[in-house]
Amino acid sequence: MNLIIVGIILILIGFLLIWSEILKLIFKRDTCMIEPGRSEMSEGGMRELKGGGVVMIGPIPIIFASDKKYAIILAIITIILMLTVALLSAGVLYNVSHNG
Repeated sequence: MNLIIVGIILILIGFLLIWSEILKLIFKRDTCMIEPGRSEMSEGGMRELKGGGVVMIGPIPIIFASDKKYAIILAIITIILMLTVALLSAGVLYNVSHNG
């Protein structure tokens, strides 16, 4: 299968996942939207929202998270994704140079 088709399929899967979560939030009746960083009262006391993200600027990842645990998890995921891209790029370059 052509790598372009695989890439397009992966992008479409990503869009479908995003839209399914948006629709799930819209149609879920007991959803309580709270602002990031604010605390929410639960049965056991106070509960904080935690999360993070990664912004890739070229080959440089910028990792931000509300907790050290999430920052480490995001760093591991980022390293795995960067290695995957590097291996796929090396394979693509090898096939192009030897097929022509």
